[in-house]
Amino acid sequence: VDAKQREAQDARNRLEAWVYGLRNALDGRSGALLDRSFTEVLLDEVEEWLWGDGEGLGAEGYKEKLEASLKSMKEKCGGYFEEEERLQAEEERKEKEEEERRKKEEEESKLNEDHDNRILKFSERYAMAEKNKSEGNELFKDGNQKFAAERYVKALGHLAKLVHVETTMKEEDHAQAKALKITCYSNLAQCFLKMEVWNKAADNCTSALELDDSNAKALFRRAQARMELKEFELAVADCKRCLEVNAGDKAVEKLLEKAEKSIKAAEAKQKKMYGKMFG
Repeated sequence: VDAKQREAQDARNRLEAWVYGLRNALDGRSGALLDRSFTEVLLDEVEEWLWGDGEGLGAEGYKEKLEASLKSMKEKCGGYFEEEERLQAEEERKEKEEEERRKKEEEESKLNEDHDNRILKFSERYAMAEKNKSEGNELFKDGNQKFAAERYVKALGHLAKLVHVETTMKEEDHAQAKALKITCYSNLAQCFLKMEVWNKAADNCTSALELDDSNAKALFRRAQARMELKEFELAVADCKRCLEVNAGDKAVEKLLEKAEKSIKAAEAKQKKMYGKMFG
């Protein structure tokens, strides 16, 4: 593949990612500011163009299509883009504040890794993990997903160190530690969903499900991640399992419907592509 072909493929990928992202935005935080009918028609047109007249173009062709489509969206739904820009700025501000707070906390802290590696009683180590989890929850509520994730990782680190006192732990201690692990993995997955790090979101859900294969939150969140990874059949499987556990959940039913439609759309596109290739 030469440089021009790579550039063209990158431009096409950016256009496809924009279409997919905007479809998801319809049900996202600022989705109410989008004209759903207009947006869906425009995105359908772009997708049809990609698999029709847009097939095999150079980078400029895809760039021009993206610019024209974005311009149309901004003219029709300007409020959405203004709100997203405002929210992004607010997130960056909070992230900067949290980064400064974290650096100050680290400078003031007298604890180091050796100290933290002491063999502590279950109650002490568990309390440290619980504290980190609660801090993560507060940070997540404030929109600081990155730093919330760090707190959940710290909590899991404390729980991992319980191996040193495993033989002295009671049955209820093991149950408590397991429940907290599941919560931290699930919350960590939610952070990665918000940060759009889909593979890590799915992996943390899997870690939670290895401890409890009927955890509805982890099943639903993994299905969401798998949708973004375009692993539609796996997303369908997670949704169906989730509905076995939590029948009638409207959000899961909606995601299942979306996953099944995505499978059909992917099959139709593949059929259309093969039709063009082989006449």
